[in-house]
Amino acid sequence: MRMAFKKENPWWMWLGGICGAIAVFGNSWLIPQIGAGAFFMALLLGQMLLSLLMEKYGWMGSVQKQISYLQLAGVALMIAGVAIIRI
Repeated sequence: MRMAFKKENPWWMWLGGICGAIAVFGNSWLIPQIGAGAFFMALLLGQMLLSLLMEKYGWMGSVQKQISYLQLAGVALMIAGVAIIRI
């Protein structure tokens, strides 16, 4: 427990609890609204988009990389998948 309160820890480590609470609330509210399939596809899409942005801009100490057309095609397929599930 004492390790969590060290000053060397980054400020963003506290976001885990906040994001977890938001995720639990979002799951319980959004799944009945849009369905489980669309929810989880959108969740994965959001994770993919965030990972691409983190690598492009080097957020949180990640190595900066350019986004490739193949990666953008993968994101486009995920968007299409979410749209197809909603039909």
